[in-house]
Amino acid sequence: MATPRKKAGTKTRPAAPAPSGSTAEGVRRLYLAALGLTAAVAFASLAVQIDGLIGVHGILPVQHTLHAEAAARGWTGVQKWLHLPTLMWILPWSWGPALLCAVGFFASLAVATGRYAAPALLVAYLSYLSLCTVGSPFLDFQWDALLCEVLVASVLVAPWGANPRHPAPAAGWWLLRWILFRLVFFGGLVKLTSGDATWRDLSALGFHFWTQPLPNPVSLWAATLPAWVGMIGVALTFVVELVLVFGVFAGRIGRRVAFGSIALLMAGLAATGNYGFFQLLTVVLALSMLDDADLARVRLRVPAPPTAAMTQPKVVAAWALAALPMAASLAWIPAWYGPRSVHSPAPVLDALRREAPFQVVNRYGLFATMTTSRPLPMLEAKWGDGDWVELTWRWQTSDLGARPAQAAPHMPRLDWQLWFAGLSTCDDNPWLVRLEDAVLRGDKPVDALIGDMRLLTGAPPDAVRLTLVDVRPASNADPSRARWTRTVVGAYCPARTRAEVVDAAAETR
Repeated sequence: MATPRKKAGTKTRPAAPAPSGSTAEGVRRLYLAALGLTAAVAFASLAVQIDGLIGVHGILPVQHTLHAEAAARGWTGVQKWLHLPTLMWILPWSWGPALLCAVGFFASLAVATGRYAAPALLVAYLSYLSLCTVGSPFLDFQWDALLCEVLVASVLVAPWGANPRHPAPAAGWWLLRWILFRLVFFGGLVKLTSGDATWRDLSALGFHFWTQPLPNPVSLWAATLPAWVGMIGVALTFVVELVLVFGVFAGRIGRRVAFGSIALLMAGLAATGNYGFFQLLTVVLALSMLDDADLARVRLRVPAPPTAAMTQPKVVAAWALAALPMAASLAWIPAWYGPRSVHSPAPVLDALRREAPFQVVNRYGLFATMTTSRPLPMLEAKWGDGDWVELTWRWQTSDLGARPAQAAPHMPRLDWQLWFAGLSTCDDNPWLVRLEDAVLRGDKPVDALIGDMRLLTGAPPDAVRLTLVDVRPASNADPSRARWTRTVVGAYCPARTRAEVVDAAAETR
């Protein structure tokens, strides 16, 4: 068959070249979109509970804790900004935390669009860091620190303007990969070095499914699986965290293997538990190991990369900026993970301690030890001379007949902190006394964090107390029966009365 001739004067559009392994413009856009949406979820989750946690009428009002910390340490002027870096020093107490959540949320959406992403990342970082600084103990989780670190590091790969003028520097991608490697590898290392027997005999998952902070609807089913299934899961976890993660440094094929294995591990964790935005953020970080050829393989649209190359001074500057946090994290490793006899030089440690409040370089090591029981503080209230009435928590396993709820990617901070409180004493968690006082005062933002609101819509109780119970899965799997059983361990926090709270308030005036 003869080839048809082209009409005179017509133009043909050249075929788009297949993306090479060295381009990552599509990955950059996908990464920023995913990171922005994940950060937006983190801010939105925090916004609906921030007033009850650290608001003016919250459990730990920021106006008290911030100044109390600075006064106790003798920090004034610039010192308080360096040790407690938060915009709450200049924002109103009444609506400052909510404003930071709103600003961070919209900055995160701007990151997701890819336009002016670098300045938007800095705004989101400053907002989240400000909240983390004043949000202890409710914002002390490793993924809160991880989000701060990733937001800052991502500035190196994000465009400063409406459109990128040059490809993202390789230094930025390597910094993100290094953060991912530290997160995953040291998560495996601490499991082995902690001396925890359940990790060493591969039985950890048999406990994890029901002792974790917030089980989800799949958790109790997973806890009924044969022991060998959990042992295989632990072994595979070690393979991913201690072996396959080195694919980060092993070329394109190695990075693909590392990405797939880490993504599958995070999917398994997300399917069997409520860990807020942690798994989302980890998978987003793992996107830094891909390139545009990987996106083309799964038929994702790959945009053309910018035609202007970075000048040599900018390349050098990018590597210098990436090298600083890399070197800092390397210097911290002996102090964080090594034996006590091995440590970094004192001047280096002093410089790193000065950086620590800004959460640009953080320590990671999740699930170092596995809990084998589930102690939980339960709140009880009494009106007048009536009996003690139990108030169920909103997300915790306090309702014995209720199926565990799916909370993630939302992270209910009070319920998470209650799990940690159950592993220690009331004296170790003074915020629980503040919680009791807030309930006695009838502070609505705090009441909104507690599950059984029907009993709190009228007059505040006259007395409250916290009792420690041991919660375990019920042996009967019949859905019409209780899903949990529990045994009362004993008193946890002593009873407090509304009269005591009123008298204490009068003395402080």
